[in-house]
Amino acid sequence: MSASGSSAPPRHVIVRTNRRPDAEAVDVLGRVGVATAHEAMGRRGLTHPVLRPIYPGARIAGRAVTVLSQPGDNLMIHACIEQCGPGDVLVVTTTSPSTDGMCGATVERQ
Repeated sequence: MSASGSSAPPRHVIVRTNRRPDAEAVDVLGRVGVATAHEAMGRRGLTHPVLRPIYPGARIAGRAVTVLSQPGDNLMIHACIEQCGPGDVLVVTTTSPSTDGMCGATVERQ
């Protein structure tokens, strides 16, 4: 039960960690294809097929800093940007399907 007497889970949670992935592992994962990494990890972690590179040949690898937001609410994106370091990848999803743009010019400037 929360301090307010409600049994509802908290809505905004930030989990901080200083743990970083092994640089060599990140380098290897950045070179192999998504299907290869998915197979090597026991067929876990593959995203929905609508997530694609914005241009052919685009690749990215790094520590994932993840955000789960309500559609149209970018408060936690701003909070998690503060947790990102060099080489980190900010990964954002919403609690339900959304066509809202979650990042705009304000976020890009941070």
